[in-house]
Amino acid sequence: MKILQINKFYYLHGGSERYMFELSELLAREGHTVIPFSMASDQNRPTAYSKYFADKLDVKKFNFKNIIKTIWNYEAAAKLKKLIKQEKPDIAHLHNIHNHLSLSIIKILRQARVPIVMTLHDYKFICPNRMLYSRGQICRKCQGHKYYYCFLNKCVQNSRAKSFLGMLEAYLNNNILKMADKIDLFIAPSRFIKDIFMDFGFPKEKIKVIHNFIQHFPKYSTVSPREAEGGNKFSPRGLTPHGESAGFVKTSGFKKTEKSRQDYFLYFGRISEEKGIGALIEAVNRMDKKINLKLAGSGPDYNKFAERVKNLKLEKNIEFLGPRYNEKLDKLIANAKAIIIPSLWPENFPYAMLEALAGGKVIIASDIGGIPEMIKDNKTGYLFKPGDSDDLARKIEQINNSGNLGKVEENALAAAGKLNPSWHAKEIINLYKFFIK
Repeated sequence: MKILQINKFYYLHGGSERYMFELSELLAREGHTVIPFSMASDQNRPTAYSKYFADKLDVKKFNFKNIIKTIWNYEAAAKLKKLIKQEKPDIAHLHNIHNHLSLSIIKILRQARVPIVMTLHDYKFICPNRMLYSRGQICRKCQGHKYYYCFLNKCVQNSRAKSFLGMLEAYLNNNILKMADKIDLFIAPSRFIKDIFMDFGFPKEKIKVIHNFIQHFPKYSTVSPREAEGGNKFSPRGLTPHGESAGFVKTSGFKKTEKSRQDYFLYFGRISEEKGIGALIEAVNRMDKKINLKLAGSGPDYNKFAERVKNLKLEKNIEFLGPRYNEKLDKLIANAKAIIIPSLWPENFPYAMLEALAGGKVIIASDIGGIPEMIKDNKTGYLFKPGDSDDLARKIEQINNSGNLGKVEENALAAAGKLNPSWHAKEIINLYKFFIK
């Protein structure tokens, strides 16, 4: 098959890009031709198809031309039309396209009679700010096509102008053009996001749940698989400290390697309000016996939370590391006593959770969104009430007082093993074939 993979960024910007790149590699290994379409950027990965990419669009420059292209990128549509004429793809798989490529490309795909599937990486189709989270709480006010609430509440970056634009875009795409009806199938990475979209009026039969997969086990994983799934067909990041291949786990079992767990808890990801960093800091503050907490990442609220830690005189306990990637991040994860995912917004199926599971780590996570589909309380990890600092503190103390975390770590790795590439490839390829006539 010739498969279009379409995403607005062609470099590692976030979870949707990571999934798109790993899925593309997976499909290529299965013998299919992957054709990317994206937006031009100096940061892009090299590809022979870059000449077809849409011109770079800086949405931060709030001028008339950019406003029009944000809603309907006519230039991206024209570039895609040329690519389709040249390559004649069998199917298109859409990822994160709003605001940069825009939904204009869907019209081109329909005109060319190319089947379209789209992964729901976020809530953009039903929520102008993508998160179902506004003003410090979960928000579903736009349900029933009441997108004017986005403008009234300044949901997009707390800007009246950008929120007005988000409202207009939602009304145009959903009420007037009905772009969702032109997509053959939506792929939901979690059962939760499928249920939410159904609540907002999307038909059940147009959404299929396929969880994201785990491509690599961390090089410094505290556990190693007994044998790699599928004969280690897919390349790992490297070797475990014992020299075994860090491939993909069969759920039938594994053996544990020597632990390198150190006395710190770890959060890694975006440093922003919706990620629950404030509740995490407060949980540490309320504990009689303080823990050591490391925060790896960057984001819009980095300075605000760093200042809060300073005001609470917790600098000796809470350390901001800045962004960490690849081996440095692998080591941080492997050596942590536990990973904390304190999200306030309804996470879809976060990669931080998958990476921690793949490392066989104990996870403390908010009981929200798609997280409970993998984290089962006291089995594959620990869940707490979102935003409840006292409940989070109790879970942390429970882990600190536990003499044996091995069983939870084993369960975590077994859960990760179910999300292997062979399973995912079969699901996705069968789905593609269903729509190709």
